[in-house]
Amino acid sequence: MISKPVYDKNFKNIFDMYPQGILDIIHQVISDNWSELIRENCPPEIREKFGRDILESDSIQISCGEDFRLHFKEKLPNELNLKNGMRFIADVPFDTDEGLILNLEFHSSKIDFEQRSKFNVYQAVLHNVHGKYVFTVVFSMDNDKHEIIHHKINQFDGFTMFIISLKALNKKQTLNNCSNKISNNIIMSDKEKALFLMCPAMDDGNRVETLKETIRLTQLIETIGIQEKRDMLMILFNFADEWFDGNDFNEIGGNEMVVELTESAKKRLEKMAIKSIKEEGRLEDRIDIISSILSKGLSFEEVSRLTGVSVDEISDIANGK
Repeated sequence: MISKPVYDKNFKNIFDMYPQGILDIIHQVISDNWSELIRENCPPEIREKFGRDILESDSIQISCGEDFRLHFKEKLPNELNLKNGMRFIADVPFDTDEGLILNLEFHSSKIDFEQRSKFNVYQAVLHNVHGKYVFTVVFSMDNDKHEIIHHKINQFDGFTMFIISLKALNKKQTLNNCSNKISNNIIMSDKEKALFLMCPAMDDGNRVETLKETIRLTQLIETIGIQEKRDMLMILFNFADEWFDGNDFNEIGGNEMVVELTESAKKRLEKMAIKSIKEEGRLEDRIDIISSILSKGLSFEEVSRLTGVSVDEISDIANGK
């Protein structure tokens, strides 16, 4: 089986929360880079949305207006069995009411020739089954710039893959803009929220510190409901589950944050904490984390099985020794 990058689940959740926000990001990249990327490769469906005269203009500035809107009908089956016996699992393929299938992908690695080929085969299969134009958009952590690729596959002509570089979306500018709005209680658009949640993936070299900052800022948002805030935090904890150690966990609020979250979020944080105890936790971290777990009513033996810490040590922590 082909292994999927660990970040896919985050993107699916972001898309489920803010589908129009993701489309607005695609819209922005098209409008900002149309002369370099779009004019020679634009598929007919996009030409119809924007108008042939605009797309063929020599003007660098183009206003896409409010017309670039897709209406989703249903998610499509996302599994493809390859000839070599392996499987390709797509992230978010959607049928739309516009005669277009939009397949969204999110990747932590650079999109190489082999990966592009798998996307193209999947596009051809979708086209063959549904008889619609298939447009793949890939959000990439590792590509340095946006890129559009136009293909011919067997009898299917003109499949397009649009790679959106998270690096090129500019993490610093996005984070500063969102920080300013959060600090001043200004409502963020769905597009801004989607970009905000993707900030940790925009700078692979500094992703842990960026993730801490996005978690801190999310806790400060006062213009959204409790459930939306919890959902945003859960997406960020998916990143944390892969990237954080015990010290990082404590730095974002540790035990105090757990009190404010859903049961599933509490379990996720405890799982992270237990993992860090088993690997390399400092004495102070062990005491804080074990105390937190004990406060939830687990017995010494249960905590010992979870953490690998002896019952005697747990007893000493519980009794303040």
